[in-house]
Amino acid sequence: MSKKVLVALSGGLDSSIAALLLKQQGYSVTGIHFGLFARKNQQNNSYLAATKAAKILNIPLINKNIEQYFSDTVIDYFARQYSNGRTPCPCSFCNANVKWKVLHDEQKLHGFDFIATGHYAQTTKHNGVSRFMKATSDLKDQSYFLWSVPSEYINSILLPLGTYRKSEVREIAQSNGFGYLSEKPESMSICFLEGTDYREFLVKNHLANPNTYGNIVDEDGSVIGQHKGLFNYTIGQKQGLKLLDKSLCITKIDPDKNEIVVGKWDNLNHKQLKLTNCKFPSLPLGTHQNLTVLIRGFGKNPEGLSTLELKDNGTGYVKFSEPVWAATPGQPVVVYAGSTLLGGGYLNESF
Repeated sequence: MSKKVLVALSGGLDSSIAALLLKQQGYSVTGIHFGLFARKNQQNNSYLAATKAAKILNIPLINKNIEQYFSDTVIDYFARQYSNGRTPCPCSFCNANVKWKVLHDEQKLHGFDFIATGHYAQTTKHNGVSRFMKATSDLKDQSYFLWSVPSEYINSILLPLGTYRKSEVREIAQSNGFGYLSEKPESMSICFLEGTDYREFLVKNHLANPNTYGNIVDEDGSVIGQHKGLFNYTIGQKQGLKLLDKSLCITKIDPDKNEIVVGKWDNLNHKQLKLTNCKFPSLPLGTHQNLTVLIRGFGKNPEGLSTLELKDNGTGYVKFSEPVWAATPGQPVVVYAGSTLLGGGYLNESF
């Protein structure tokens, strides 16, 4: 009997071809579509796309409405982070707390052998522990967004696109009835924003107060301007500050004082980061060397090898051989040994 796999099926290119490849490999494939959005047009379009893909694939499709759970979990996190002067990564948070959790729950409920998505990443064993690893193509690698997915899920996860380039996936689509997807431009925006500015989304949905004005101060504490609510700003930002000195950028956001601190760009160069809410499965406390680090944020990613020091209270410290610029609180800091993802944590402070 064929092994049964449950595939997250949005109806987009990557999830559709992931399901196709698994079916070609002999798995008994079922798709599951997640209803995430409060806007009915967006919800209906998403479901119709998944239904069309399932029909072409000739596979059953489960429609799982998790709109309220998604809103209470991901969108609430997104709004809280900006209100606290931090810059969130909702895709990473969603993977751990919604997408893979629901997939895992549905796997257990319906007796599937495996769960799968269209992420460009791979799985491996590292010192006897199941872990994610980078995709073959660095240009499309999405392992960064999987850093906090519980390690106990990984044994039953299949990632069929991990060894493919995007161009190869488009070619497969063209020759297997998905030509209508192969030419579509790739969406780079956050799914629930639907192309709108995040500030507009927060205000429109009453998730941020546009009237929470506060001071902009220089690094000596002198007031030199006013801001229009902390959620409008991020570290390294220059635009929208309306300051006389146009060379100044945001170096710190202080939610306790409702203040924004500005300074010179060079003041954003740091060689050490403090992480909180660290997750490094089976990695012992202490110092670990010769690691690489990824931070997807406003600034430039750190170059060279890094050192990680893990503490026993869920915190960690990353030290870089070269300074990293504009590392932004709230962003995941993800650590690798070669191509193997070891874990990560949320950036809390830079030194």
